[in-house]
Amino acid sequence: MTTAASAAAKGVSVITNLITVPLTLSYLGPEEYGLWIAITSIFLILGVADFGVGNGLLNMISAAHGKDDRRLVARHVSTAFGLFLIIGFSIGLLLFAVKPFISVHSFFNVPSGVSGLAVDQAIMVLVGMFAVSLPFTVILRLQEGLQEGFSNYLVQIVGNVLSLALIIGTIKMNLGLRALVFSLLAGPLFANLLGFVVQFGFRKKWARPSIAAMDKGSARTLLSTGGLFFGLTVLTVLGMQTDALIIARVNGPEAVTPFSVVQRLSQIAFLYWAFLQALWPAYGEAVARNDFDWVRKTIVRSLKLSLLFGSLFAAILFFFGGALIKIWLKESVSPSSNLLLSFSVFILTNSVVGVIAVVFNSTSLLRKQLVLLAFAAGASFILKILLCKIMGAPGAVWATVIGFTLFFIVPGLRIIRKTYWSSLTS
Repeated sequence: MTTAASAAAKGVSVITNLITVPLTLSYLGPEEYGLWIAITSIFLILGVADFGVGNGLLNMISAAHGKDDRRLVARHVSTAFGLFLIIGFSIGLLLFAVKPFISVHSFFNVPSGVSGLAVDQAIMVLVGMFAVSLPFTVILRLQEGLQEGFSNYLVQIVGNVLSLALIIGTIKMNLGLRALVFSLLAGPLFANLLGFVVQFGFRKKWARPSIAAMDKGSARTLLSTGGLFFGLTVLTVLGMQTDALIIARVNGPEAVTPFSVVQRLSQIAFLYWAFLQALWPAYGEAVARNDFDWVRKTIVRSLKLSLLFGSLFAAILFFFGGALIKIWLKESVSPSSNLLLSFSVFILTNSVVGVIAVVFNSTSLLRKQLVLLAFAAGASFILKILLCKIMGAPGAVWATVIGFTLFFIVPGLRIIRKTYWSSLTS
């Protein structure tokens, strides 16, 4: 049921994206739409601001749950909630401290017809929403760590539907860029808040965050474990989530629009990620039980299925993507063949990256993944800047493909083979 719910959540996310893109593109126009995408991409980048505590909490809850230790789970949850409150408050203070020294208009190459004040306010709304929402994400980690993925994915579905409704309302009332940013982020915030109240108020009162349950030892462990995940998140964001910002800076906001449109269409291919994500806690438990035969079989099966579905969607995107976009957006955007090809190859690349990352995240290979990501993300980031100057938006995608193939996929598969095949059979 969890896997089905995960697939449903991904499906709803894809559908809401398919509805949102033509609405917002028509409302904002190509230049301002590209600016909106660049601004909202900051939210993904801010994901590093939890310092890895969220992913560290997930692993610690999984371990405590495996021992049936509710008190330990509650201690970790309360401590993480307190850390998130401190981090969120600090982010808000930092925003107001640095705002006078940052020229947002210059950084984003804001078009002359767009108000710089509106962009400033949109970014303030975005950062403020992130700071407020951060503590409530503890409920997602709790549910995932307890392998109650169904509840997690239900929250995601509610959040996406709420965002869509708010975006439609914003466009109908012509409230502008700032309100669109708020609408996009308010849905997930309200959904997380609802899940927080339901779980801690009724279903899992024993895990409800409290000052009494906060623990220094738990905080040290969370920050120590989270430090690795923080490094991983920073590097992942650097290598894969900075495209829109770099394109806006190097090629202008208008170049972000076709990139974003093809990117949204390509995300349909990642519905299979729902199945991979569900394996995160399962790998950890299998390794703890020394069930390496299951681990090996699951890795091979995951790679085969990922490449199968990835190849299918990559072919569809390359050969029919242009026609589908014309039908979808009524010829308002016409992506180049190079952009379609780059995303098609990226789908295949990410199919393998996803499998490797889940195996590394849930087992003892986390530190090795950090090293691989450092090289892959560093190479990708540098190549993005260089290739965007040469070939425009497709350069950002090709940079990711090259960097992650050479420095993550090739060595990552070798490490997995050595760890779960060679060393266990020798």
